[in-house]
Amino acid sequence: MVGWLLKSGVGGVVRKKGGKGGLLKRGVRVGSYKSLMFGGLVLLIFLIIVSMLTGFGLSQKPYLSSYVILDEKYLEGLRLNAGVECLQNSQCSEGYICFKNKCKENGEINFCEEISLSGVNHKLQVGGSINYVKKAISNYRLPNLLADGKLVEIVDDELIEHFYKPTILIGNSEIKKETKTYFIKPESNETIYPFRFIFSKSVDFSSKNIQGQVLRILGKEYVIGGNSTNSIIYLISDDKEIKLENGEGVGVGGISIGGTLVELSRDSKGDVAMFKILFNMQNNLKVEDNYVDPVFDGIKLSFKHVDKNIGFADVRIGGRC
Repeated sequence: MVGWLLKSGVGGVVRKKGGKGGLLKRGVRVGSYKSLMFGGLVLLIFLIIVSMLTGFGLSQKPYLSSYVILDEKYLEGLRLNAGVECLQNSQCSEGYICFKNKCKENGEINFCEEISLSGVNHKLQVGGSINYVKKAISNYRLPNLLADGKLVEIVDDELIEHFYKPTILIGNSEIKKETKTYFIKPESNETIYPFRFIFSKSVDFSSKNIQGQVLRILGKEYVIGGNSTNSIIYLISDDKEIKLENGEGVGVGGISIGGTLVELSRDSKGDVAMFKILFNMQNNLKVEDNYVDPVFDGIKLSFKHVDKNIGFADVRIGGRC
């Protein structure tokens, strides 16, 4: 490419000798501007193609953790030993995702589902807390968004399965009224909804058996990064990298997210039994407003409306779509 540009006379310094050689303007003949413009256009197209082929744009940041791609044969061996149709999306055909270890057509699963925090016989009321009726939301109420899953590994020729269960815990924030305004007020020492991930058998995230496998979190697949340990877990999706470090705010793309806190619980061997992310809403949530978690962008808390006659409040939680 560079050689071609030089042969075309683009960028070459031309000395004026008089006659019909053309006028000298900033070291380039006026007559060579067409070549300059054409060469610049070709160079621009070349750079765009390279960027598309490599998958790296000028604004893209490198991952802090290594992105691990498991050997296909090893992954297939895990699948066969586990006796399931799939363990991750890559084992399904194009246009399908791996959901609950079965390949499902993309779009078939509704991750936008939501439920009311009121019950059939008990309603949330102005002056009460949003967890008055429901304190924990699991896959029983949101079967797609909070679907169970599992990690598998083979140790000493034995299949080890780590089942995981995500749960949204509803905080103790109150529904309040000031003058004519209704809102959910976050308490300084209370989280709006902690998100908890429990494993049936503790996981060694530093193990090469685990790194490169995936967790499905709030409908999206996250690869466990190659630099993960039992103190810091890296989760990588197609558009972001999440860093979970015990006692710290969640890191997304190298930036700490305000109003978040990570809790890792480990067993006696130091393996991870649970991780929890605490979300502390920074501002009051008014009627018709939503609060979406700033990490996974997957949980939406909605304050729909208030029946002013009887003081019942309609508050819902579910997937953000």
